[in-house]
Amino acid sequence: MQVSYNSFKTQENDRNAWSNAIRMNMVVFLVFQVIGLILLIFRTGYAQNESTKKGFKQEKVRQLKIMNTGEENSLLLRENMIEK
Repeated sequence: MQVSYNSFKTQENDRNAWSNAIRMNMVVFLVFQVIGLILLIFRTGYAQNESTKKGFKQEKVRQLKIMNTGEENSLLLRENMIEK
């Protein structure tokens, strides 16, 4: 069976195109994974310092005070639970 040079060259080009496409898919996938990881880290608060965490706690306490205007005992309990 005789294979011409042109058909061999076409097969090689097809193989290169597929490997380039797979490589690009892997790069795009990894870029999105890294972006997702960075967003997850900032969303969960690992990158925040102590002062901003304390600010978040004070904001939660303030929201609880607004919600429970007449319930002082439950407010104090919830403040203690948030601080721990």
